[in-house]
Amino acid sequence: MARNKKKDMAKIIELLNDTPSLVVVSRKLGIPRSTIYRWMSEDNGFKIEVEKAIELGREATVDLAEWMLKVLINQKDFPAIKYYLEHNSSRYMPNDKQNGLFSKDGEIYYEPLPPQPYLY
Repeated sequence: MARNKKKDMAKIIELLNDTPSLVVVSRKLGIPRSTIYRWMSEDNGFKIEVEKAIELGREATVDLAEWMLKVLINQKDFPAIKYYLEHNSSRYMPNDKQNGLFSKDGEIYYEPLPPQPYLY
């Protein structure tokens, strides 16, 4: 049975919005990744849609992860509380991260860190 390329392309975009992985989407639809990449190289509009869908899917996954972290914090899960504080409050950050210090090739470098947004 012949595939309907336009329908497959639309389904790929739809699934990537929820699952930002070409590996997972290609397996789910039974379409080889090489085919999807070929379609992307042949159709720049499709390529742009795929890239946007992957970005939206990643943002949705990050939102979910932040929500789950908040659920764990509400359940008094100490590792979640510690993780949140260390990554969102300079009072709890390890000194090397707080000061922007990092080691590279055995040398210590200083690079000020940009302000971190707070998660709510």
